[in-house]
Amino acid sequence: MAGFRNVAGNEPVRNWWDNNGQQIAFSRGNRAFIAINNENFGMDVTLQTGLPSGNYCDIISGNKINNSCTGKTFNVNQDGTLRVLIKYYEEDPIIAIHLESKL
Repeated sequence: MAGFRNVAGNEPVRNWWDNNGQQIAFSRGNRAFIAINNENFGMDVTLQTGLPSGNYCDIISGNKINNSCTGKTFNVNQDGTLRVLIKYYEEDPIIAIHLESKL
């Protein structure tokens, strides 16, 4: 997550979303996006990431090595949205992507 913070820099919190419970998501300007599910049920929403379209390596589940990812990948749509699907029983029910994790 240090890399996430370094890429996000001092960008403001944008695109805040929550379910009025224990699911939240937000972007840091147009540089980084994170979603967290701390509920006992799944999270399945389409949210604005603030990021350019393309495939991104989730830095929670893996690492970007060259132009591939050792973990999960997520596709940000042309309009900057992303379908966030996080099962409640995942070991780490978090996704985090940023400009430098773009594949």
